[in-house]
Amino acid sequence: MTPGPRVSVALEDRQLVSFEAEEPEPHGHRLALRIRSYGKVGVVGLGERKLGKQLRLLQHIAECLVLPLGAADSHQPAVRILIGELRHQDVRVHKPVRRDVFHHAQTLAVTLVSSPAVCHSGTYPFHAFSFIRADSMHISAKDLAAIIPADFTLGVATAAFQIEGALTEDGRGPAGWDVFSAKEGTIVDDHSPAVACDHYHRMPGDVALMKQLGVDSYRFSLSWPRIQPNGSGPVNPAGLDFYDRLLDELLANGISPMVTLYHWDTPLALDDAGGWMNRDTAHRLGEFASIAAAAYGDRVARWVTINEPATVSTNGYTMGLHSPGEALMLKALPTVHHQLLGHGLALQALRAAGVPGEIGMTNVYSPMVPNSINPLDRISAGLMDIAQNRLYADPVLTGQYPDIIRAAKFFGSFDHPDEDMEIISQPLDFYGLNYYMPTKVAVGPGDGAVPATMAEAMGSDLSSAGNGSTPFHVEAWPEADITAYGWPVKPEYMGVALKEMAERYPHLPPVIITEGGASFEDIIVRDKSTNTTFIPDERRLKYLSDHIESALKATAPGGEAEGIDLRGYYVWSLMDNFEWSAGYKQPFGLLHVDFETLERTPKASYFWLQELIEERNLAAAAGAAVAQAMEPDATEAPDDGVATSGATPRT
Repeated sequence: MTPGPRVSVALEDRQLVSFEAEEPEPHGHRLALRIRSYGKVGVVGLGERKLGKQLRLLQHIAECLVLPLGAADSHQPAVRILIGELRHQDVRVHKPVRRDVFHHAQTLAVTLVSSPAVCHSGTYPFHAFSFIRADSMHISAKDLAAIIPADFTLGVATAAFQIEGALTEDGRGPAGWDVFSAKEGTIVDDHSPAVACDHYHRMPGDVALMKQLGVDSYRFSLSWPRIQPNGSGPVNPAGLDFYDRLLDELLANGISPMVTLYHWDTPLALDDAGGWMNRDTAHRLGEFASIAAAAYGDRVARWVTINEPATVSTNGYTMGLHSPGEALMLKALPTVHHQLLGHGLALQALRAAGVPGEIGMTNVYSPMVPNSINPLDRISAGLMDIAQNRLYADPVLTGQYPDIIRAAKFFGSFDHPDEDMEIISQPLDFYGLNYYMPTKVAVGPGDGAVPATMAEAMGSDLSSAGNGSTPFHVEAWPEADITAYGWPVKPEYMGVALKEMAERYPHLPPVIITEGGASFEDIIVRDKSTNTTFIPDERRLKYLSDHIESALKATAPGGEAEGIDLRGYYVWSLMDNFEWSAGYKQPFGLLHVDFETLERTPKASYFWLQELIEERNLAAAAGAAVAQAMEPDATEAPDDGVATSGATPRT
């Protein structure tokens, strides 16, 4: 067979994709698309009867690999692959790769050689292609569903400030983040959260999308300044009413609410009074918990008192990257204690109100890995582990800070009343763990506090943050895939995180993964013939599949963290949203949001999670039917008229 036009894509001397158009057959041309990714190879073609997903996949790869090159330089001819046809030219293009397409690449080479013997017109109609086969690159939804425990919660998560918008409507007071995000240069491209996803006005539709998805639970946060505009004093009836309606809408659709009391939107009046540097803010959070308990306590299944205090202290008060923008370094230590005290006081308030729902808190956790066998790297990783993990978990789960922090108290930089620890360490119904990635740590300041790819993605010059002043720094994982945020994708460390928690905290309550997900640049595929849109976010889909699988296997009998009672996994996030200092540049959602029209479009990961939940439900229903069939029929007595435990079961 005479070879036809060929398009090949090479990345770091490895061929990743080739398009091969073969000699005409009686029924038209055939195009074979060979995909090499994540170490596996798939072959996909297109047929008149099986366009669907194969057409979308081809279009995705075409737009992802080829079209951006043409857009990069209007003077350079480029390969163009469009819905309905393949156009080709004699062209060789060498350009720097787009960072949001392949993060490890140095260059991207695209070569197309035409062959008049095969294609006389330069056009390959899509309807002429034949379907070959497609290889999966992750565990199937059915196989993953088979290892999900019966009482395991599959949910999605959001936060009020990131999705609601309506910042000045219906009596909402200002938050510290309102002011911080309005300052020039604090948010990527000066994006504004004023509208965000407009969830405040589109809430019923968003709940309908969750219903369609089939999730067990929705984790969302209450906007503190929407309910209590000044962080103390009177409440705002309109704010209370919004969450009243949201809770009722969720319950009417069979979705269990998990409510986070504090997800970073501190009322501006409290920030102006010192924010979390002021001990009084902890007491204000306790008061806010009482308000929420009185209004919603009868309908909330699970409560989270506070979300990721480590991120608030590190990004908001230590490095100045988040609101309130303070760069206090070690002087920010009181914010740690005051947030944990706020957690304890909120927990006290919820229990005093007698809420029936479970109560926990959420901390982010990242396993710290030494960069080398150098003892100084090991020490650095240990210090980072204390600063980012144990500083926030130990007080809650053991009743005391790590030894090095208690030594700091001796020097007067971290003083607090001893009775605070009893409040902070009250027993929890569950412990929330947010896991995204491991962290590789090396001694010395390095070239910056974090790898350059991560600093660029965060929209802040972290390469200079701490440069020359920090005793250790974060290193990259050269062998790992990375997200658009520059975070390494290492699902095996999900198990490591759970194993470390089990070893450190023998009395650990049940654990819920309250956040897990990844930002990747999404390619939007539009099929003009059907006027439909498809977003094939395979990398996000694979991330979620691999991490859920890793968590389930680690906590199963014989797993590395088998002692942990793992109760659920919440995907971050339901929809693309305002990602704090990164603005709208980091899409984490199962739903794509067009921030001009605010239209929601389900991505492939949405449909995958939908399939996983359906398979889980089918497996559970089948198991229940078998169990019921095996039970003795109470209406059928044995021949001798005496009921016995040895009665023959129904089959």
